[in-house]
Amino acid sequence: MYLWPAGKGAHTNAAAGVAIAVNNKMFSDQYRRDVWNAPEDLQGRAGAVRFTKRNCFHWRFITAYFPVNGQDPEGSASLTKWIDSVLSQLPTNCIPIIGTDANGKLEWTRITGYLVKEDAGHVVGPHQPEIETQNGKMFRELLCKHYMQALDTWHETASGATFWSHENRGSRIDYLCAPRHLPVKVCSLWRRSAHKLQLSTNAKLRDHTPVIKFLFTPNHMSIMHL
Repeated sequence: MYLWPAGKGAHTNAAAGVAIAVNNKMFSDQYRRDVWNAPEDLQGRAGAVRFTKRNCFHWRFITAYFPVNGQDPEGSASLTKWIDSVLSQLPTNCIPIIGTDANGKLEWTRITGYLVKEDAGHVVGPHQPEIETQNGKMFRELLCKHYMQALDTWHETASGATFWSHENRGSRIDYLCAPRHLPVKVCSLWRRSAHKLQLSTNAKLRDHTPVIKFLFTPNHMSIMHL
């Protein structure tokens, strides 16, 4: 478990704090190459860890928790810039995986979608398009720059809300992202797990719902949760 707790930075608060949990048999300490910490003003908003095993895998896992859309635009921009820096410094053979609570919505914007944006065609899929927010726009542009896609927008089994308010309103603000070329067999939402993870004792979905995907590469399989 790699944990980045909340700090006292300009763009963090008591609700912040992120973590990356890995299978220790597959990603043991001997394969860990580095751990990246977000700058002081983003403490608890992001973190990253890289694992390498010769002739088997080379992964960079990144976690990010964006400020609520519209409440801290500078913080969202700073976090986007940090993720961009991490991705830009990766070796060419390293596969990045981003798990994020983006606090933002992405829109399917190909010519056959609602709007036309040149960079959206391979980033955002056709399932559950929403009105894009400012956080969503920044995150989409980041994915486009690094040839990545939001996997849960491409799989019908993962489409649907990932966050539920106390008023029982759902929205999709959580995403698992990977390079466009990476083969993905399954991507789905674990709503049963969501019931168990949430504090509410009634039957309604509250807060966040885990997203899971299965990744297949020539040499191994990995399972990612958010």
